[in-house]
Amino acid sequence: MKILIAFIHYNDSNEFSVEYQKSENFSEVEYVRLFLHYYAKILCNFDPSDAMMKSFALFLKQKVTDLLLHKFTSSLNILEKADIDDVVKIIKSKPTKYKTIEARFIFNNDRRAITTIFQNNITCNLLLFSIFVLLQEIVHLLSERNIHLLFMSLKYMQNKYEQGIDFSNVNNLIILPNEAFIVNK
Repeated sequence: MKILIAFIHYNDSNEFSVEYQKSENFSEVEYVRLFLHYYAKILCNFDPSDAMMKSFALFLKQKVTDLLLHKFTSSLNILEKADIDDVVKIIKSKPTKYKTIEARFIFNNDRRAITTIFQNNITCNLLLFSIFVLLQEIVHLLSERNIHLLFMSLKYMQNKYEQGIDFSNVNNLIILPNEAFIVNK
């Protein structure tokens, strides 16, 4: 079994950095899958029976839909397009007095799974920001081919969500990112 871990560091000033730990024989395309699963996982964490949580989920889905109006390239400023560049800053090293979100992506030939570890007091805003920070950082690591794969796979997921796929269903957390990736590979 192989593993890719993204450590998303942040502080109270909304400074973020991302670092990765990966297995040997790692393939770049796993960054694409990590992001798709992370996005589905964050959405799944927002309980639609809670009005505030549902509003965060709808806001996130809308921001991603808006982002998909732009062609993904390695130079695309995702934070700017998500309209959070005035409040979120990506820095090269770990922020001072940082906390960490850990996204652990485990994979082998036939199985993909993601687990996340959050600080107890993490806010919904920080979870939203982490989506776009991770996406920005991953896009910089990908070839043009894999950027296109990420774009098309994310677009596929968004279309499914807009068609009514339940983002809070744990089965969809596992199935939809895999399906989106396979359909677009």
